[in-house]
Amino acid sequence: MSDLFTVAHIAQLHEIQKARLKRGLPGIGPELEELIARLTKGGVAKLIPSKDINIDPWFSEVIRQVQVLWDKGFGREQGIKDLDSYLSTIPEIPNALRADDERFPLLILVDGRVGITAACRLAGLKYAGDDDTLKPYDAAKARRGIRWMRCQDGRRNRNRSVQNCRQSFAPSEVGLDAIEGVAIYVQRPEVIQDNFMDLPNSVDAESRDDVTFLGIGEYGPKLYCLWNDGASSGHGSASRLDT
Repeated sequence: MSDLFTVAHIAQLHEIQKARLKRGLPGIGPELEELIARLTKGGVAKLIPSKDINIDPWFSEVIRQVQVLWDKGFGREQGIKDLDSYLSTIPEIPNALRADDERFPLLILVDGRVGITAACRLAGLKYAGDDDTLKPYDAAKARRGIRWMRCQDGRRNRNRSVQNCRQSFAPSEVGLDAIEGVAIYVQRPEVIQDNFMDLPNSVDAESRDDVTFLGIGEYGPKLYCLWNDGASSGHGSASRLDT
């Protein structure tokens, strides 16, 4: 395969964007702008160790997810000037999260240093609220900052209400909050194809009965909050391993 960029690549990019728009996903303009900026500055090549050292087998997964967040603008939103500096703020994957877990198959990097309004904007999600619209359902289980989590996207909890899931979660299980739901979407946007993720640990600050959801609405991917005490075949509560 040639390493030269050609008109054929442009045509392919147009097709990719058309396919995404048909699925209700955002266009690829911001991602291309981020790619151009990254290549101009040296990009991920700077992150590959140049010395003869033992590389953590999880290194490539860390780099992949960090790159996704950087390309979306999560680093620059915080005033971090380059990819290297952003990488230096990323914690190691805890040993407790490295083993495969069929209950929580997704390993996701969450940058909770960005408020929910900015996180939705960077992720390409519609969100009508502000940083004060949502609050934790269980503040003791909420986590802040940048961290890794083992989680599942809610599909296994379809046809179960949010309240039912909260009551039946295992002692080591916690319902996701809004920032964590956005984090999954950033890394795995396909999780909301034919699936609304209920986010049990984020509720309306003025009404604890109004639960947060993430899915594709009439006008594309969105995060929103409304009253819902029922079960649905298209909704399911997403959760994570409590660490």
